[in-house]
Amino acid sequence: MKIFCFRRKVSACELFSRYMQERSREASWTQATRQINRTFLLHLENFGKGLALDGLNRERLSAFIGHLRQNVGMEDSTVRKEFKILRAFLRWAQAAGYRVPEDAARFRPVFKMPLKPVVFLTRDELLTLYNFRIPPRSRHRSSLERARDLFCFCAFTGLRYSDMASIRRSDVVDGVLSVVTQKTNSRIEIRLPTYARAILDKYADKLPADGRALPVICNQRLNMHLKEVCRLCGFDTPVHVTRFRAGRREDVTVPKYSLITSHCGRRTFICLMLSIGIPPQVVMKFTGHSDYSSMKPYIDISEKSKADAIAAMEGVLGG
Repeated sequence: MKIFCFRRKVSACELFSRYMQERSREASWTQATRQINRTFLLHLENFGKGLALDGLNRERLSAFIGHLRQNVGMEDSTVRKEFKILRAFLRWAQAAGYRVPEDAARFRPVFKMPLKPVVFLTRDELLTLYNFRIPPRSRHRSSLERARDLFCFCAFTGLRYSDMASIRRSDVVDGVLSVVTQKTNSRIEIRLPTYARAILDKYADKLPADGRALPVICNQRLNMHLKEVCRLCGFDTPVHVTRFRAGRREDVTVPKYSLITSHCGRRTFICLMLSIGIPPQVVMKFTGHSDYSSMKPYIDISEKSKADAIAAMEGVLGG
């Protein structure tokens, strides 16, 4: 089999560690990106810690995907993300002169990617969550309250978790938040609505003197607490979800609260803005989206919501 380049044999895991060190410096990886790649390395080590780089041929790559599906239990959508990391690593190794099997570069596995429902809160749900009083005897009451406030701040501003977590009090001047997004490095300015300012004011005197504007908790723990507080709020509308896990299709119906994550706050902002008639181009100025196609799922939802509203009105009026 034809092999690229002629450096010495090296283990894939050892080289991936070097890849992370080099690329994190060159590309200024965020902490979230570093963590994603560290998690990938753990999966690669569990699959074959001593596996040589030039042993990652098509057959072994296929086996690795099978490992993620069968042993780790990932959905195909998640396996696809892991494979994108692997492909980026192999391109880097090949460019650096390491020996990469030729058939690895041509390997294109098929991932089954059903459209997932775009989960967001309605206006009434968002206000219910914002005003919800956490029961005094709730376990982790203060954490649930912080999770609720952080989600609502994202929903009122359209910020991603990573950008919300990085803002400082000095970023807000005369009610305007100015932030450079971590994903696209673009600067956006948001005139904070009353609800968002109230959340900032709530924590103004409760944080350590490190300049942070909000009491940030890790995204994983935030998502866990969000599900609980949304359950307490009664957001249990059934949602149908289709996914592929371990090569098998799964059709399940789950309560809405179980699908709520921090990113749903950003989705809520976008959907609510579009639903009241704000043009997509204007919404993109708030969210920092540079690709119009990424807004299409939200636009489709907005149009369906308008059609449903008109149909409901006609039903009431007897039209």
